[in-house]
Amino acid sequence: MAVSVGGLDRTVRVWDLATGSAIGEPLVGHDGGVLAVAVGELEGRAVAVSGGEETVRVWDLATGSAIGEPLVGHDGGVQAVAVGELEGRAVAVSGGEETVRVWDLAHRRQHGIVLGSAIYSLAVLPPSVIAVGAPEGVMALELVGGPLRSSR
Repeated sequence: MAVSVGGLDRTVRVWDLATGSAIGEPLVGHDGGVLAVAVGELEGRAVAVSGGEETVRVWDLATGSAIGEPLVGHDGGVQAVAVGELEGRAVAVSGGEETVRVWDLAHRRQHGIVLGSAIYSLAVLPPSVIAVGAPEGVMALELVGGPLRSSR
């Protein structure tokens, strides 16, 4: 089993948990420290999604290369990320300072919602819900016809 971690050195590293050894070279491409990493599967391949200063990157773990250009749209550090499928589409979800963004990876488009609260953690719950951990508790955001609707 492997796990990916990010650091203030601007890299994402993949580790083999059984041996405690790094797998391959560090994944390089963030302009600042990496604050959040999630591992998952998109379209049949293992990926890591990492969040740093204002950007999100998607990495192909088999090749160690970035998938596409950085996803840009946050105004500050990206503190939480998740990966999965919503409404049958491959997505990365990122949380920054008061903003959650859903990235449609096939079309490189984003949908966003301002929550007015810090985002501590995220989870993708198919077919259409994102769970958000915030100071007030856990919120459920439901993707309904494109825009996001919040329910607590």
